[in-house]
Amino acid sequence: MVKPSNIKITAGSNELVEGLFGQVLPYVFEILPYLHARNIFPDWEIPSTLYGYPPHGLIIPGVVDLAYQATPGPKVEVNLLQLRIRHSQVLGNDWRRLSTIWNDYFCIPHRITESAATLGSLSDAVGVHYRGNDKLTASWDTNLVTHNDYLLIIRDFLATRPEFRRIFLATDDFRFYHFLKLNLSLDIINLGEVGFHKVEAGLEELAAKADRAMLDCVLLSRCGAVLLTSSALPSFTKILNPELEIYRVSASKLFAAIPYFPVAYIPCYNSSSPQISALVDRLMKNDWTREGDAQFYNVPFAAGPRYLLPSALRRVYNYVRGVEQWRGFGWIGRLRIHLRKWALERSR
Repeated sequence: MVKPSNIKITAGSNELVEGLFGQVLPYVFEILPYLHARNIFPDWEIPSTLYGYPPHGLIIPGVVDLAYQATPGPKVEVNLLQLRIRHSQVLGNDWRRLSTIWNDYFCIPHRITESAATLGSLSDAVGVHYRGNDKLTASWDTNLVTHNDYLLIIRDFLATRPEFRRIFLATDDFRFYHFLKLNLSLDIINLGEVGFHKVEAGLEELAAKADRAMLDCVLLSRCGAVLLTSSALPSFTKILNPELEIYRVSASKLFAAIPYFPVAYIPCYNSSSPQISALVDRLMKNDWTREGDAQFYNVPFAAGPRYLLPSALRRVYNYVRGVEQWRGFGWIGRLRIHLRKWALERSR
């Protein structure tokens, strides 16, 4: 039973300075398992530098609404970033459980769902998300997917799935929309050009940008299947629709020594074509699933402790991870895996 508390979780106006799905919503999500386990349902007052709604520039409530009625009256304010220091958890790939937790706290605003409804059913559409701009050079995070690379993969998918007759495209690179129009005969649905999301603006523009991002996410979640490059926005569709068929076509490299939620847990695209398999294999170079640590996150789970190792052992772990590639030091990699296994078993 939901019991709203007299706590209000807040953030400073300049504390959340990155993307909506890449930082703001995950930062909130990572404390929800802790709150949920204790039946804590607080009020929220979360602003963001790149998004916000008049008059106070808030994201929560705003881009999402509360799924419950907050307790009226005075509140004890708790800073989100301070709360994260002690209670942030690693999120996993138990999509149904994670969706349940998320939906117990938040819901999509009616203005977004009403806008999404105007497009009707998208069950016969492949949702395609292409992240351009900074992702084109973010080699620490992923690998470059060119327009032509993606076209080959989309064609390969469509060739084996004749039930899909349309494409719903969400992208921050509008050139890709024109590229697909020139190279595919299918109807391509797109809501129009958007600017680069990491640009500050007035509140009206920030609100419109937030609504568009959430609308794209909702619409992708309603497609029959989804393909994506490395991006948090389309990956969040698995929270909105845990049963969604979805594949990523490029690497998600380890982020702060853990898989980057939710992108990392989206399954990689597979093809029966040797040419496409070779292409995807190149795009997946250094993907986190190819690291020795992947075995510790392969078992479905909703959330777990962020630090599985005591501080002293974390320093040892990080050191050996850095030198295990040296010639003659293969035993260090095996030691690292044993340390990780011991810590994981200790945490359960």
